[in-house]
Amino acid sequence: MYPVSGGQYHWVALLAPKDKAKFLSWLTGWVSMLGWQAAASTGTYLAGTTIQSLLALNIPGYEAPRWHATLIMYAVLLLTIFVNTILVRLLPGLEGLILILHVVGFFAVLIPIVHLAPISTNAFVWTEFVNRSGYSSDGLSWLIGQSASAVLFIGYDGACHMAEEVTSASKNVPKAMIATVCIYGALGLSTYIFLLYCFGNADETLSTPFGQPFIQIFETALNSRAATTALTCLLLSLYIFATFNFVASASRQAWAFSRDNGLPYSRFFSKVSVLVNILEYNWSNKNSGGQETRHPIVDYPVDSNGECTSWSH
Repeated sequence: MYPVSGGQYHWVALLAPKDKAKFLSWLTGWVSMLGWQAAASTGTYLAGTTIQSLLALNIPGYEAPRWHATLIMYAVLLLTIFVNTILVRLLPGLEGLILILHVVGFFAVLIPIVHLAPISTNAFVWTEFVNRSGYSSDGLSWLIGQSASAVLFIGYDGACHMAEEVTSASKNVPKAMIATVCIYGALGLSTYIFLLYCFGNADETLSTPFGQPFIQIFETALNSRAATTALTCLLLSLYIFATFNFVASASRQAWAFSRDNGLPYSRFFSKVSVLVNILEYNWSNKNSGGQETRHPIVDYPVDSNGECTSWSH
């Protein structure tokens, strides 16, 4: 394990045949960077559309215009940027709370829904296949549908892009990556199974006026807007917290790639903002009673131009 924020493209450069290493590393870097930039938008999209669904649930007649969702997405993005810059010192502790919330939230959703929802037959869950995608080919529809299942296993490499800020990274980062796949795989598979058993009437669930089928499943099971709103807010908070992680990993991957001159305007993108470091230091110093504290996430040495002068720990 090579603990470098660049992750895959750096490993390719070290492990690929020498005559192909540069091209393969460059190609891997671009694919990884574009993937992470796209992933960073996932949380904002899910949060924005879920907030709209909550409005539709609680405000009769709300039509959920698309521009509302766009503005909500930008609001979530601004919050994420604020946390990843000014409040970055709180991020490590926040990550631990998010993990606890994720596990506790799983059971907070599982127990009442399974207990109260109408239960589908075993045949509906395991043997019946219905194509409602609009594609004429069942096989194509099935393959496209796998993208939702694959979400459970993407982003596990986020830990490797934080490697330069982790103690004993050569041991702890692989452990974190393996644990991520195991935990999310188990929780995700369990969630798919219990949601299918609690799916209710398929036509009613899929044509829900709330925009999100899972909200219709909650509402059918709980028969209470307040309880449905509470459970949905739990999931909404996890969407937003996930965006914190997406942006943290995506920014470091892009920074590492630009540090190796892989991006256009690499000199600009490889700089660490002195202004943000000063604002973050003042915020943290104020809230720590004037005592100076240090955290490796923001302690990259920079020169007078704000350019990183060292990246090893």
